[in-house]
Amino acid sequence: MLIVRILRTLVLLAAVLSAAWVAFYFGFWRPERENARIASCQANIQQTRLAIAMYTADYGDTLPPCSDYFELAEMVHPYVKNWSLSFCLSRDRKGPEMFSYGWNYHLAGKRIDGLGSLAREPMLFDRKPWHNGKRNVISFGGTPYLTRAPVAQIRLPWSELRRYTYTSHRTNIKLRQAFRWHRWRAAERLYHQALDEAGDNPMVGPQLYEELIAVQCKLRHLDAAQRTWQEMKRKFPDGEWVRRAGTVVEQAKRGIEPDMERYYEDRFLAMWRY
Repeated sequence: MLIVRILRTLVLLAAVLSAAWVAFYFGFWRPERENARIASCQANIQQTRLAIAMYTADYGDTLPPCSDYFELAEMVHPYVKNWSLSFCLSRDRKGPEMFSYGWNYHLAGKRIDGLGSLAREPMLFDRKPWHNGKRNVISFGGTPYLTRAPVAQIRLPWSELRRYTYTSHRTNIKLRQAFRWHRWRAAERLYHQALDEAGDNPMVGPQLYEELIAVQCKLRHLDAAQRTWQEMKRKFPDGEWVRRAGTVVEQAKRGIEPDMERYYEDRFLAMWRY
């Protein structure tokens, strides 16, 4: 009987502790975490707005002539040199990654002195209402704030969006694990999946192709590596990535294995810094 009473007490204590943890998480920790994400998101669009201001100062007080945020991010990147500013921490991470923000296409190519009422409209904003149904927005001369109001953005078809997608968070985690434990067959399969997600993006596609070729050479799948290199060369004809991947294939044909630790350090250690 004593053992039964002790077990009942332990079960009751576990239930009370679980209920207390749930109440603490949903009542305090989760809202605080979301508030921190909102503040980080607002800092992102604020810094991007400052980059746009520097761009307009260099180009005759004219705003960037781009119709969507993807073009805008490339044009102002020399002023910030930080791609992580284009990603909101509250974004949906289930599918392929892409920039989290939008740009008011009505402002494309406008002169600052001719904005009029457009100066008060949202210039940068969350591409979707990531924050409990609300978006962070900022006007040209204002400060960030949350709103449920509609915004002026162009919805690109998927065929065009594929040029701006990145590999999903889940695929990156699995690839990192495959590299860490030298599971090269799993890595080859995952790289094909990553290419389906982001293979058309000129910013990450060439790197994904080169890493897939290195894995195929590691597995001694030289015919497959040669085909992958030919596909890479057709899609991205110029660039250092193509030449480096070709060198990896030629060395593998001579029996020289690729340095997989270099790919692990170049990709995954850099990825996990932010």
